[in-house]
Amino acid sequence: MIKVIVVEDEQEEFRQLEESLLRFASANDVNFKISWFSNGEDFLENYTEADLIIMDVNLPHSNGLKIARELRKVDSKVALIFITNIMKYAIRGYEVKALDYILKPVNYARLSSLLKEVLSEIDKNKESVIWVKVNDGLRKLYTNSIQYITIKEHFLEYYTETEQFYAWGTLKQIQNELPDKFVRCNHACIVNFDYITSINNNEINIADGKATVLLSREKKKEFLKKFSLYIGKR
Repeated sequence: MIKVIVVEDEQEEFRQLEESLLRFASANDVNFKISWFSNGEDFLENYTEADLIIMDVNLPHSNGLKIARELRKVDSKVALIFITNIMKYAIRGYEVKALDYILKPVNYARLSSLLKEVLSEIDKNKESVIWVKVNDGLRKLYTNSIQYITIKEHFLEYYTETEQFYAWGTLKQIQNELPDKFVRCNHACIVNFDYITSINNNEINIADGKATVLLSREKKKEFLKKFSLYIGKR
C-alpha cells in the first residue's frame, strides 16, 4: 500500500488528480491510499507519515514552499512533487528537496513518469515493518526478511531468512499490511517475489531450493501477471 497525500485547495483539481492516480495504479498493479488536504496548515497539523506528497505551490494563506520547509523539519525523506502554473516557483523546489514538479494542467504522461520514479525509490529504500500477534504479545517483523507465509488451522506460519515461527491472524488480514511484492500463490500461501528462484509449471522454488510451494491453477494467471510486472520494474 502506497500512502499518497495531495495538498490542493481546489476540489475539482484534486478530483482530476485523484482520477489520474487511480488510472496509474490500475495500469501498474499498485495500491494507492489517497488522502486530501485543502490547505497547508491542516496538512501539517495532521501529518504523520506518507510515501508521496503531491502539493500545489499556490495554497491559500501560505504557499507550498513554506509548507514544505515545515514538512522537512519532521520528515526529510518523503517524496515530494509540486504542481503549479508558475514556473519560477516550481524551479525553487530544490530548496526543499522536491523530486520534481508538474505544470498545470497536470499531464498524465508526465505524472506517470514521475510516479514510476517514486515507486522505484520506495522499493529500493523502504524497509517496511509489520507487527504480528504471537502467544506472548506482539512481535516486530521486517517484511524484507519474510520469504513466504502459510496458514495452518488458525495460525499463520512465517518463514524468514533465519527462522520459522507461528502467529495469530489470517492471510487476508496480513496481505493487506504487506507490500505489493507479496502475492497469494494458492489458497494457503503468500510468497515474497524477492525470494523466488524459479517457477516451473505449478511449483515455485524459493531461496535457491530452501523451499518449494504450489502455484495453484486458479491463482496462476494473476500471479504470473504480477510477477512479470515485478520483474519489469527491476
